[in-house]
Amino acid sequence: MQTQIKLKTRDGHTIYGTLNTASKPKGLVVFVHGLTGHQNEHYFYNAAQLFPRHGFNTFRFDLYSGDKGGRRLTDCTVHIHASDLEDVLKHFKSKFKNIHVIGHSLGGPTIVVADTSFMSSIVLWDPSDMKGLKDLVEGQERALKHNKIAGVYILDWGVEALLGEKMAKEFKTLNPAKFVKNIHKPIKIITAEKGNPRGSKEYFKYANNPKELVILKGSGHTFDEEGIEEKLFAETLAWVKKYS
Repeated sequence: MQTQIKLKTRDGHTIYGTLNTASKPKGLVVFVHGLTGHQNEHYFYNAAQLFPRHGFNTFRFDLYSGDKGGRRLTDCTVHIHASDLEDVLKHFKSKFKNIHVIGHSLGGPTIVVADTSFMSSIVLWDPSDMKGLKDLVEGQERALKHNKIAGVYILDWGVEALLGEKMAKEFKTLNPAKFVKNIHKPIKIITAEKGNPRGSKEYFKYANNPKELVILKGSGHTFDEEGIEEKLFAETLAWVKKYS
């Protein structure tokens, strides 16, 4: 069963998400997307169809959207993302004993910056260590250009997106490692061989036990290669089942 849900943030915005339910749920899996991402990227959508068959409800949501009351990317920061994730977890905490949180790319920093007390376990899919984003802001990459008049950064990844100056400043200063070392929840990092293995190893270095690092050989950052998504889901399900 699939249900559309709207949640209010503590500062009055609206989060739009989708809940998929199992017949006899063991817990809830919450997905957090990355920069310029959304709730219906293939790995979130497909996981939401598969995980309920293994006994887990899933909730995927947009950190910004064009819907009424939704945030705009230009107004966001990683800390705002983390605050919205906390509001999602608070909504579900009384309904589920076990809540597992999975983040892709910038979803990794979002999770580790957030209050993890409501999380039963954490899985990070090729998480950003922020260095690549820092390089963008500091001009090491041509994909990001600052428009001082408009007060935004233009991110050109084929399709252009606008980032606010506050988020760009965070990209230069935020160090996820200092947050990871203070987390005492089971954490698994699944990295793409052709994605950000350096950043994933950095997360693993500072993470507390229990922890696990898996490298998916032949995979790119968005897990698009044939057979890779199935491996990603198998590794993820093994972790959340272990801590449910």
